[in-house]
Amino acid sequence: MRTRHRPLARLVVTLVCSFAAMELAARLAAPPPELTTVWSTDGGRQCVPHPRRFFTLAAQYRSTSDHAGSYATSDWPFRGEPARPRPAGLMRVAFYGESCVYGFGLLGADTLPSRLAISLRDRGLGPAQIQVLNMGVPAYSSVQVHTTLDETIDDLAP
Repeated sequence: MRTRHRPLARLVVTLVCSFAAMELAARLAAPPPELTTVWSTDGGRQCVPHPRRFFTLAAQYRSTSDHAGSYATSDWPFRGEPARPRPAGLMRVAFYGESCVYGFGLLGADTLPSRLAISLRDRGLGPAQIQVLNMGVPAYSSVQVHTTLDETIDDLAP
């Protein structure tokens, strides 16, 4: 009885291995797909390719030519206030993360980093004493967040 199932088992294993080999060959032969916008309402490129993180936010992103939109960026390719030169005495807090830190679906003033900055300013810590940075990028994995931290921590010195 046992020997009757061996030819069938060999056939199944052979078919599975053959399909896996064909899939691997097809993936290796096909060029990688061009990076497309991860999220955008107008087809604009809110994201651009990045050599280590696969993609990152685009600097100078605008929702439309007529309206910057709530996800607009400046020369700083992250949401919110750009890092500025750090004079002596300036404390810097940097939030790293994905869509929760970025504040996907929120106005810029309602993101976690912005709310902290507002709260600290209400307590008397003005822009000359503290800067809060939003380093969040929606759809990032923990590996991409770590890479962002690794790439920016020396320059930002939070």
